Amino acid sequence: MTQELCSKIIEIAHARRRFGYRRIHDMLRPHFPGVNHKRVYRLCSAANLAVRKRKKPERAVNEGVSLQLARTLKEVWSMDFVSDGLSTGPRIKFLTVLCASLGLLHAQIEAQCEALAA
Repeated sequence: MTQELCSKIIEIAHARRRFGYRRIHDMLRPHFPGVNHKRVYRLCSAANLAVRKRKKPERAVNEGVSLQLARTLKEVWSMDFVSDGLSTGPRIKFLTVLCASLGLLHAQIEAQCEALAA
């Protein structure tokens, strides 16, 4: 029984290279109902069968360059979208623009102005 099981495990592992011992065990259940996953794991390890780990793609190294300070007026701007729901129901959306050198904040209402006016 062990020789048949071992040969079937090797056959499945060579046909399906990305299958680990758990999926091999699932495929063996109809043919060998009494075998458990621990035995399949032990036989896979004895036969030197292992799924190779995939290499992760290399990511660009962020060097952490600090932001430059503004030397003149209106040189550095930041912007962001902000949304919120009012207690009366409508949602409002803002585009906030900030001039870093002046410290000014300009907010523009994007949508649903008529719902606020009512």
